[in-house]
Amino acid sequence: MRKESWTERIAEESPRDLVYPAFLRHISPIGIESNHVKGKVLVIGQAGAFPEKTLLTTPESGFREFRTEIEAIYCCDTAYPSSPETHLNAQCTNTVFYDQIPDPSPKTAYFDLNSSYTFLQKVKPDFFDTLLMFRVVDTGTQIKKLGLIESVALHIKYGGYFICSGGKFPPSPPDDFYEPLKLIKSVRLPNYSDGFPFTQNVGVILKKD
Repeated sequence: MRKESWTERIAEESPRDLVYPAFLRHISPIGIESNHVKGKVLVIGQAGAFPEKTLLTTPESGFREFRTEIEAIYCCDTAYPSSPETHLNAQCTNTVFYDQIPDPSPKTAYFDLNSSYTFLQKVKPDFFDTLLMFRVVDTGTQIKKLGLIESVALHIKYGGYFICSGGKFPPSPPDDFYEPLKLIKSVRLPNYSDGFPFTQNVGVILKKD
């Protein structure tokens, strides 16, 4: 009998009238564990519903209170006018005019409308424990042509994770496709989910060793 995944368990605890169970079941094949998502977490491309918060907060709080393992939440490339302020019971700070992203106060959320490539220029090296980036239609293209992996790897702590999904991955990525991060798991995902159409949709867990 197949073991129920962490994300599937969260989906079962989610209120039935919300969009979050569909999101969680879509990403569940990736095999994300609770210990992958901890400490200082960056969410890239937070959309209006902010479904990623289901991995950062507790179901019993209606996904508004931080999990004990989460120190702080950062969001960049957010969908205006959505921000963590509308989704979390936490102190929230807009960092768009910051020259350097500060070390956080406990249980705080920071958000920035800039793309990850601009936002990360303001972040210290080896800063985040986890980066999340889900359901981006051209993730594979960004890895191949825009240097996404190199951009995020500098700012992940050793032992930390970059977990992402999206479309336009090559059918057979070359061995160095995810360098300098180490590939932990790669899985094909459905090419259609919640109104999001993809081509060659893939989810991966990468680690900085």
